[in-house]
Order: sequence, then C-alpha cells, then structure tokens
Amino acid sequence: MADWVEIVVTVDDARAEDVAAAVAPNGAQLRVGEVVFWVDVADAESAVAAARAAIAPFHLAPSAVRAQPAVPEQEWRDAWKRYFRVERLTPRIVIVPSWETYQPVDGDVVLHLDPGQAFGTGAHASTQLCLTALDGAPPVDRFFDLGTGSGILSIAAAKLWPNATGLAIDVDPLAVDAATENCARNGVGDRVECSGRPLARVDEAFPLVLANIQAVVHLQHVAAIVERVAPGGALVLSGLLSGEVDGVAGIYVAAGMTLDRIVRSDRDPEWSAAHLRAPA
Repeated sequence: MADWVEIVVTVDDARAEDVAAAVAPNGAQLRVGEVVFWVDVADAESAVAAARAAIAPFHLAPSAVRAQPAVPEQEWRDAWKRYFRVERLTPRIVIVPSWETYQPVDGDVVLHLDPGQAFGTGAHASTQLCLTALDGAPPVDRFFDLGTGSGILSIAAAKLWPNATGLAIDVDPLAVDAATENCARNGVGDRVECSGRPLARVDEAFPLVLANIQAVVHLQHVAAIVERVAPGGALVLSGLLSGEVDGVAGIYVAAGMTLDRIVRSDRDPEWSAAHLRAPA
C-alpha cells in the first residue's frame, strides 16, 4: 500500500452509507464514525477537494475530510468484520462474508463475499435494488456489470443463471482485484470476466446491463450505456437518489430506451432504481 493513501470522511454512522456512495462511487469502506476510500498518493489533493464538494449536501464541514497514510490491511479487514454479517437481501439471495459460516436452506442462492477495498457488501440500498431486480428477472445468457465493485451483482447473476456468462468492469484496479477474487471464491470465475477495460472499449451488446453508479456517471455515458444494451434487452440503473431518478430515467428514454418502472427502496426510500428496456 506504499503508493496509496486513505481519504477519510468523519460522519455519523446513520449517514455513513449515503456519504460513502457520494464521495467514492468506485469503492469505500466503513469504520466506526468514518468513511474511508483509497487513492494513489499523487491524486490525494484532488480527491480531498472532490470529497469536500461531495459532502456539502450532507452539511458536513470541509474539515470532515482528511488524507492520511493507509493503515495496514489487517486493520481495515478487522474493521469490516464488525459491520459485515450474514444477511438475506432478497427472497433467495443470502450474502455470507468469507469469514462467516452459513447453512443454506432449499432455494437459497448464497454469495460468499469479501469486499476488500471495493464497494459492494449488499448493505447499501442501491445494491439491494439491483439484487432484487436480478432475483425477479427472467434468465439471460449474457450480462454486463458496469462499476462492479466487489463483484456482488455479477456473482449473483452467475449463480442465479448457471448457463450465463458476464463481463464486469470497474475503473478502480482494487475493485477489479476484489471482484476477480470473489468470483473465484464463488466458483463463477470461469464465467465472469472482471476487467479494468474502459466502457468505450466494450464493443458488445448484452441482454442485461446493470449499472449501479452515481447519477453523474450515468449522465456522462448515456450513449455508451444505451449502446451496450442488446435489442429488447434490459437496463437497470441504480445508485440514484429518489429525487433524481425520474430525471436520469427521462434522459435515457430520450436516448431511445423505454421505461418499464421506477423502484424505490423499501429499506431506504431515499434511493431508487430505474428499469428500462431497449426497443426490439
């Protein structure tokens, strides 16, 4: 970790997940009273400035953000273990931390997960919205996971549909590493390609596209994301605050998609997802 520093945001635990999604869409972790994410040491100053701008809507002072040397790996892994427990997130999907044991019941789809330094334990409402969408979706033979984080959505899709293969990409190399390890841990590494490939270099159209990313990223890549959805295929946009989901969905409709529905999280109504479909 010599080339990395931690960006730490001091925040009360009740708002930690929302702040994490705002300051670090590509991956953050929680400690007691803190949100933590990692950047290259050369990017520390700009990352602090960006995080201070991102926390303004939460009425947190700029001094809540600081950069510091990264703590040893064992310390942040031990911190996660205090928060991350076995949890059923949909009627079938159960998340099991790699250090926990769980005896499944009939019909369970068990995801063994170690998020490492990547976003995605399933605890955040935006991830739960995507998992719920997967649990209720018809099978596909191919899927695309944009902004994969820990790989949780790709693992769920691959386990729900044993004949499916997928591509999972992320701009954060730490996320790609975590997703690769988690896919292997769950026995789907041979069916899910985890890559740092830029979206612009993905030249395939998929019957299902999952994009659990911030609204600003959704809006930056409208055309590219729409092009990745095969004719008649489904697009799930998550990572959206309920106050912005209609506007983002409307822009995708204007780009040629059809809106199926808006789904608000029943765990945290501040977050919503948009389900869209490409013309056949």
